[in-house]
Formats: sequence, structure tokens, C-alpha cells
Amino acid sequence: MSRAANQTQSHGPLQGPPGRQPLWLLPKGEQARLSENFTADEMACRCTDPSCHLTLVSPRLVDALQTLRALIAAPLWITSGYRCLNHNAAIGGRRRSFHTMGLAADIAAAAPVSLAELADCAAGISAIGGVGLYPQRGFVHVDVRSRTPAQPRTRWSA
Repeated sequence: MSRAANQTQSHGPLQGPPGRQPLWLLPKGEQARLSENFTADEMACRCTDPSCHLTLVSPRLVDALQTLRALIAAPLWITSGYRCLNHNAAIGGRRRSFHTMGLAADIAAAAPVSLAELADCAAGISAIGGVGLYPQRGFVHVDVRSRTPAQPRTRWSA
């Protein structure tokens, strides 16, 4: 239950413009539990830039990751969560990456769950709007982009 972050600290969801998802704004390095199995620190940008001191996280993303973990009944590792703009550019991320908006995570699972199985399970979760399979790089990208019935879930493999 990702609402725990709201109850344990003063960093409540930011209510953005109408039509936008709420986000948690957390200090980088925060150890707060966001759900039963995920912490704010796991979602933080991996850069070492001292100007990168905040983490944006969508409660909807955390809920989707927790649902996925329960579905596969195995631990998930977040290899990349939120990314500041500088770090995203440094690693060659897309200019308008969902990672920079706090809406995406790259993940892997414990054996015996394969990346293909992980991607298939993620695609079955209604909150997940994008699923990318990156077998050569060892992760699955998931995001909670907004979508409508006219905009089905986006899936790709690289």
C-alpha cells in the first residue's frame, strides 16, 4: 500500500495541473517505505551530481510495481527509477523520458522469472501503459503513462 509514504512524512502527493498524475516529491536518499516492498531510495536517481537532490515518484507506479511483484511472487529490482535531466542525458535516455517525470522504472526479477515473463505479466496490469523488453541489457521498462481506450498499451522490444 503505497499510501504509506503520505502517512510517514510530510511529503504528500503533488497535485499537478488537471489531467496530470499526482507525484511524491522526496529528498534524495530518503529511506521511506512507499509500499510493502519498495522504498523511496530505490526509486532515486543514480547520479552523483550534488544538484540532484530530489526524487519524483508516481504513487500509481509504485502501486503497479507492488501489484507486479505480488503477481510474479518473486522479488523485483529497480535498476533505474527517477532520473534527473542531466543523468538522463548522460546515459542517452530519451529527451522526454517517463523516468524524468517519475512515471517509469526499469526492473528485473529474481529467478526463475525470465525477462519475457516479467514483461508479459507487466502488460497485464491495467495501470501500466508502456512495457519495453531489453533482454540484451537485462531489464524490462514499465511506465504508467496516461492512455485512453483509443491509445492502447505500448509494447516494444529492443
